[in-house]
Amino acid sequence: MMTSDTKDRIPKVIHYFWLGGGEKPESVKKCIDSWRKYCPDFEIKEWNESNYDVHKHPYMDKAYREKRWAFVPDYGRLDILYQYGGIYLDTDVKINRSFEPLLKHRMFLNFIFDCSVGSAIIGGEKGNPLVKGLLDMYDKTVFVPNNENGSGKVFEWKDDKLLVHGYATSNYYYTYYILNHYSEFKLNNKYQDLGDFVIYPKEYFEIGNLLGTHFAVHLCAGEWRIKTDDTKGFKNKVKRALKKNQTLFDLIQIIIRKRRYNALKKSIPFYAYSVAQKKGSPLPEL
Repeated sequence: MMTSDTKDRIPKVIHYFWLGGGEKPESVKKCIDSWRKYCPDFEIKEWNESNYDVHKHPYMDKAYREKRWAFVPDYGRLDILYQYGGIYLDTDVKINRSFEPLLKHRMFLNFIFDCSVGSAIIGGEKGNPLVKGLLDMYDKTVFVPNNENGSGKVFEWKDDKLLVHGYATSNYYYTYYILNHYSEFKLNNKYQDLGDFVIYPKEYFEIGNLLGTHFAVHLCAGEWRIKTDDTKGFKNKVKRALKKNQTLFDLIQIIIRKRRYNALKKSIPFYAYSVAQKKGSPLPEL
């Protein structure tokens, strides 16, 4: 997957956004601690309202004004990577081993589902063409009411404008763009080298694997949480007991994530496309 005779292309900088000025919860602090632990010689750069203009782009401005904090960095992460290069992480990403071997790639991504590209962990060189293409896609975005025309599609093009029905997750932007511009790309959760970027299976960055060889996990909806308002519940008691053995707890969480992600994939807009690719049948219109 990785060569040893290529100089590092990606700078040793980890970028993340923290907007709104609120105190970071302990869960976020623990994730950032893992970045420092496994990437000790990387610069960690926080972007917020004091050093980044969140109103510089219509997409970001709209999301910020509506306090849709999770969507504000969707444009910003790409903007930062295109200008400076480095690695962008969501604040619910926990690193498991050094990202050093990944720096040789022009850009790296991962699957979040078997049929969708993830966006919580992105590494790239400055000026990468895929990042530029994605930025252009956001530039052409026009928000319209959900399914205004009854088509059921997430994205539609009209007069060189990308009509987006409501807020579309950045995962959908990435998957849609790559399918339309990289004809060899397959939605199969397998490692692929597409020239401008490589993509890894979800087990390497999203859900983890039982062998412990994954680079990171994206906690998000896959986290097996202990409910603070249900301390006497049986499940919570089991979770708290297991939590005392962090290694065992982490392994169980990997199993839980794998089951959840497998169940969720059929709800992804690109699921039918991935099935058609696998069967070699006519591809549905994106």
